[in-house]
Amino acid sequence: MKNSILALSLCVALAGCVSSGVEVKPEQTSDFRAGVTTRQEVISRLGTPTTQATLPDGSTMLVYSFSAAQARPASFIPILGAFVGGADARSSMVSFQFTPAGVLKGSSSTSSQSGSQMGTTTTTTPMQTDQPRQVQ
Repeated sequence: MKNSILALSLCVALAGCVSSGVEVKPEQTSDFRAGVTTRQEVISRLGTPTTQATLPDGSTMLVYSFSAAQARPASFIPILGAFVGGADARSSMVSFQFTPAGVLKGSSSTSSQSGSQMGTTTTTTPMQTDQPRQVQ
């Protein structure tokens, strides 16, 4: 019986959270330098990008996107959860632009957070965007 309760608790906890993609934190990119850092160095440090694109001029772009959502604990309260529950979500995207020779030209990033409550109320935190910038 004890094992059944533990297993059920674990399933409920795992069902409340989901994420996908590759999360890139600012400290992971702090020493990337335009004109110096290569495409291969970025991939070695951050892993396989979510999206890769080759542009008409031969330059390339790597995009690392991430999203995560987690149900609020109140969502799992029988009957009452339908009225007081909800979920929180966050997402981020970092893109890197490279010259045709594979040298970093610049990068940009965005991030957002939002929350929703069961029923009709929704809260949103404004999206934060770093304008495309020249990496030093």
